[in-house]
Amino acid sequence: MTRSRTRTRPDVSWHMPDGKGGFRKRPFAYSTQAESDYMRLLADLGYTFASALERCEYAPTERSICQAFVDAGHGDVMMNEWVR
Repeated sequence: MTRSRTRTRPDVSWHMPDGKGGFRKRPFAYSTQAESDYMRLLADLGYTFASALERCEYAPTERSICQAFVDAGHGDVMMNEWVR
């Protein structure tokens, strides 16, 4: 009898804005729901992606997501515009 392997799928996929008011189809990162909730908390507190990068010192996934937004030139954008 063989065991079926279940793959763990991430709960949340992160998409970069496309510059036309929407988001790109292909996600650039994945996270768990808890990590997404932490990002939502930072967005509700009024952080930008650059300032949230400093707050994510012990959270490597959240740090990489914020770094991707900063690298794409969106560091000064308020997180609550795109984090839902």
